[in-house]
Amino acid sequence: MNLEQKFNQLIEQWKKEIDEGNVLIYSSPHPLLNCPAYKEIIALGPHVLLFIRRFYDSPEKDITTETIKGHGLLSAVIEIAGEDFSSSIPCHLRGRIDELEEHTKKWLDNNMKKYFGGS
Repeated sequence: MNLEQKFNQLIEQWKKEIDEGNVLIYSSPHPLLNCPAYKEIIALGPHVLLFIRRFYDSPEKDITTETIKGHGLLSAVIEIAGEDFSSSIPCHLRGRIDELEEHTKKWLDNNMKKYFGGS
């Protein structure tokens, strides 16, 4: 199994963990980020930034996918890229999930190549 397949498998596992664990009912993102699949995605390292970016463009619009795109992937990019990404987030965007998603996509488009040479 290649890295992209592993990432996609973990996304599906994460969705299942969210759905089975009623994670969506919480206002805090912590239960979402405590899912084992999320932790495994982070452990895959910076090469998954490309797959995170692609996932943002997936046409799925169900509540679980939107939650992952909103809080989950934003947190993943922060954990993987650290201060390089988190310092790029303007204060006025904090709490504005749709705008943060757009910011994250633009940041990934402009910066992810430096993490793995742009495969």
